[in-house]
Order: sequence, then C-alpha cells, then structure tokens
Amino acid sequence: MRKILYFTHQPSPYRVDFFNEIGKFTDLTVVYERNLAHNRNAQWYSQKAINFKTLTLKMTKFFGCEFALSKKIINEIKADIIIFGGYSSLSAMLAIFYCQFKGIPYSISSDGSFPTSSILKRFLKRMIFRKTEYFFSPSKLTNLALRECGVQEEQIVSYHFTSLRKEDFQKIWGDELLNKFNMNTFLNVRHKERKEMRNRLGIKDNKMILAVGQFIYRKGFDVLIKAAEYLEENVSIYIVGDEPTEEYLSIVENIGLKNIHFVGFKIKQELTQYYLAADVFVLPTREDIWGLVINEALAYGLPVISTKRCMAALELVKNEENGFIVDVDDDISLSEKMNIIVHNDNLADNMSFYSFSKIQEYTIEQMAKDHLFVIDQYKYGNN
Repeated sequence: MRKILYFTHQPSPYRVDFFNEIGKFTDLTVVYERNLAHNRNAQWYSQKAINFKTLTLKMTKFFGCEFALSKKIINEIKADIIIFGGYSSLSAMLAIFYCQFKGIPYSISSDGSFPTSSILKRFLKRMIFRKTEYFFSPSKLTNLALRECGVQEEQIVSYHFTSLRKEDFQKIWGDELLNKFNMNTFLNVRHKERKEMRNRLGIKDNKMILAVGQFIYRKGFDVLIKAAEYLEENVSIYIVGDEPTEEYLSIVENIGLKNIHFVGFKIKQELTQYYLAADVFVLPTREDIWGLVINEALAYGLPVISTKRCMAALELVKNEENGFIVDVDDDISLSEKMNIIVHNDNLADNMSFYSFSKIQEYTIEQMAKDHLFVIDQYKYGNN
C-alpha cells in the first residue's frame, strides 16, 4: 500500500474529510503544524481522523499568531510520497529545503495563488518550487502564478478544491432530484425549501442576501454594509459566522441601516438553513486565496457576487451566468449587482440553476481521486 506523508497547517474540517477519503486507499500519515488557529471557533474543529494517522508538531518558536517553526518537522520526513499542503509557513519551508538538500522527492498541493509583482516573493517561490515534482493546482490563475515562478506546464496538475462531500449534495437536495436533474425540478425544490426555511428562521423580508465569514478587514464586510444603503428596506442582509466588532456596528448606526442582521457562529447544520433561505450570496473579500464559502453557496444554488481577489469566484463564477465579479472596495458596483439579481426573478432562477450545475463535480471524493490519479500515474507509472 502506498505510504504517504502529508504536511498541513491544522485539522480544518474539509481537510480531515479529504484525508479520510485518501486514507481509504493509502497508508496515510498527516502532520499538523498546530491543533487550531487562534481566530477560529473551537466548534469548527469537529471532524475526526478515521482512516489516517496524525501527528501534531510541538512548536518551539512563534513568529506572530499564525507562524510557527518546528525543527522537529524534518524528523518526520520518511515515506514513499511526500506532499506539502501549502508552502508559506516557516515549518513547511524548513521541511521543503531539507528535502531539496537531501534529494528527497516531494510535491505541493496548493489552495490557490495569485500572480505577484513582488520580485522578492517570486524569488523565494522559485527557491521553494525549484525541485518540486508536481503541483496540485485548483485554478487557471494559480497555474499562471506557478508558471511565473518557474514551474513547467507538465508539472502542474489540476484538481477540484472543495469542502463538500457527495453526501452533502444528497442531504441538501435528495437522491431523487440528483438522479433526475433538470431545471424545472431543481427550481421547484429550491423555491419550496427557501420558503420553508424563511418561515423557520422568521425572516419576513422580500429578499435575503447572505454573507458568511469572520469580521476581519480582509473579508470586506464593511463594504457590504455600506452597499446596503442602496438597497430597498425589504431587502435584508444576513452576515453569519462571527460577532461584529464596534467598527461594523458603528457603520450600521451612522448610516441608519435597518436591513443588516448579524448572526453569530453557526454549526454546519444551522448554517444550512441560512443558505437555503437566501436569494443571493456575497463575499466582498479584499483577498481570499480560495474562499470555500463560494463552493458552499453554489451547492445551495445561490447566485454569487464576489471580487476580483477571490480565487474561487474567478474560477467558478461567470459574469451574468451565475453571478458577478466586482472590484475590491467598490460598494456602489456591489449594490448595483445585488439589485440586478434581487429585482429580476428570472435571472436569479437561471443563475441558481447554473450555479448548482457548475459545482456538482466539486466533491471531496473527486478531490481525492485527482490526487490519487497523479500518484498512480506519475509516481508509480500505473495505467
């Protein structure tokens, strides 16, 4: 059985699902740099390792909140196949340079990467990438960023990056709809579920816009709140996932908004209700290397509006077909695009159907198959 060593930052739920799937077919050991992140709710870490072994490094030095260095990481580099799920942390870079020095083959699986104009960053990436065997890339823009840093086209392998399992689609829509998938059936079920969930959540507004994430500057929720000034009062915005800081509350108060609703952290089952109740999903991010909430929103058949700095949106959202891409920090354009969708039911329905059609192939199972195919074809030469 193939022996794989996979390095990653922390036991994020979608990563644990991915590792459990890979572990069905391999002897997998996952090395975590840390158990959790300081800015994540502890309830977020709920999945368990079933089909793989784990090892969490003991950190010896800290550089800021999210960067840690463990010299002991090099002691764990012993397997047939070594994959780094990221390369930006100090521990990962130490291990990669150790592999290069010892001539140990390794590959990198990236969540996404934007091209950079920084000469220093490109130089550092070239040093990290120079002896990498294969790169697992989730998007065309990531491919471009890799090529700019000296990676050859034949080294890049595409994969479906996601947080969704097949069973998630089945729980949302049911086997009958998935097996007999067509636009009319899909829209009938979606309209019914939306009405039921709005009643359950007590949402009385005519239209509901959903955003999910943390109240940090990078997510751009201040832009979304400012854009709400240009919406009709019966169009509400629900921001789920965190408690707002005074900064965001002040924006609401200063503008005098009545249609902003802050919803705290919700576990997966509770969050499902908000996705099903919504008409539109918005992620006004200033930068997301991927943005898995985009995958989730598409799985619920939502039109999506995001920015040019969201990798998932650039890969999965097409203007006027299943949503819109806007500039960063442009509350006027954001409000215009929200208004276009909420005031055109036919367009919203078409976008909804396109969204769900687009995302069905993005499953954890497919993500695992993409990785295993490369291991089999390139590492072992299987046909």
